[in-house]
Amino acid sequence: MVAIHFLFAGKQNYTTMKLDKLKSNWEGLGENDPYWAILTQPSKINNQWDNIEFFKSGQSWINQIFLNLKLDEKINFNSALDFGCGLGRLSQALCTRFRKVTGVDISSSMVRKAISLNKFPGTCEYLVNNTDDLSQFPAKHFDFVLSFITLQHIEPNYTINYIKEFKRVTKDNGYILFNLPTRPPTILNVLLKMLGAKGVNLIRRLYYKKKHVIEMYWIAEDNMLSLFNSNGLELVEIVEDIGVGSDWKSNIYLLKKSGSEQLV
Repeated sequence: MVAIHFLFAGKQNYTTMKLDKLKSNWEGLGENDPYWAILTQPSKINNQWDNIEFFKSGQSWINQIFLNLKLDEKINFNSALDFGCGLGRLSQALCTRFRKVTGVDISSSMVRKAISLNKFPGTCEYLVNNTDDLSQFPAKHFDFVLSFITLQHIEPNYTINYIKEFKRVTKDNGYILFNLPTRPPTILNVLLKMLGAKGVNLIRRLYYKKKHVIEMYWIAEDNMLSLFNSNGLELVEIVEDIGVGSDWKSNIYLLKKSGSEQLV
């Protein structure tokens, strides 16, 4: 049988899930199986994640990515934003480095749970962000903006706007780090042409026996590089992102805001 785990509905420039629907979807995922919704390992479905193991995986990932990209030598460790924080898997890990960490998520159910799990209440805060921007934050507010396994679940038009917002809220000479798939599996394109997004979502619901689905989107690498260039974002490094699955092509982008150019 086809590995349904990777058959998330989505197609570049194919509008299926509006922001209110996205919020509703993640509210349900946050209420019913939040740990698995963030890290969708097949063996962990239906609330099988161990709390300690879950957060330890976040600390391990932060330690590894900071080591690989030499971020400890680059970043000012005053303030960080974790966009799409979920339960705080990565923002809790960031608290071991930064003086202030803010996690935001579109799902209030995720944010409530993150607050209850927060081991660094003096350092870390969690807020709901259910708009298509980051207007609750002023410009040049964070030294570091992180978004991991979040933008891939958002339609490209929203993703592009959020990346522009990442730049706006980042301080000059601050850094932005996020992952985003650049190419989907061939089978996904075939199924989308045959069944459409609704049909693929129905397959996922039946396979996982869950009401809420996790949609998957991508933006080609050339389009991302053009976006960075047109918005004055310096591409520091691209790292292959293997976590999204072997059938996908995905990148981790490290960017630097070196000036205050006008967003376009």
